[in-house]
Amino acid sequence: MLDKLVALRERTIYHVAGTRPAAYYIADRDAGGVLVNAPPFDVSLLGALRALAPPAYIFLPSRRGARDLERWRAAAGVETIAFEAEAPHAAGEIDLAVDDARGPAHGAHPAALDPERELVPADPGDHLHHLGLAVHLAALHRLARVVRMLRGPAAQEIL
Repeated sequence: MLDKLVALRERTIYHVAGTRPAAYYIADRDAGGVLVNAPPFDVSLLGALRALAPPAYIFLPSRRGARDLERWRAAAGVETIAFEAEAPHAAGEIDLAVDDARGPAHGAHPAALDPERELVPADPGDHLHHLGLAVHLAALHRLARVVRMLRGPAAQEIL
């Protein structure tokens, strides 16, 4: 159901098997769980995600990844985050729209994200380990930093 892709110092990133567009789960030590894209809702999948880290957010990099968004929100008690350009088109409520500014990590190879990471070997034919994965990992890495900032003491000053 969940395939481990990358283990970093503070988070592990999983692919939700069989999803299209691809859905990922970031189990972050500080931020909790971040589901990237919302696959069709499944109670057993929610249980598997909770076993890794309590779900805190759903991040929608694209409107195409929002399936059963309101069911996920209700069952998991998560907040939703989307890029500003995509938020008006999402099939459900978006709690936080973020700027799609692409910093230096955009398009970076996963090796550039964290020198301490441990890459998990994958099947050579696995398309997730090509350019698309690198782009997603760069975005996920930035998102995890934002989530930690929003949950930290500085969040009260920002809000």
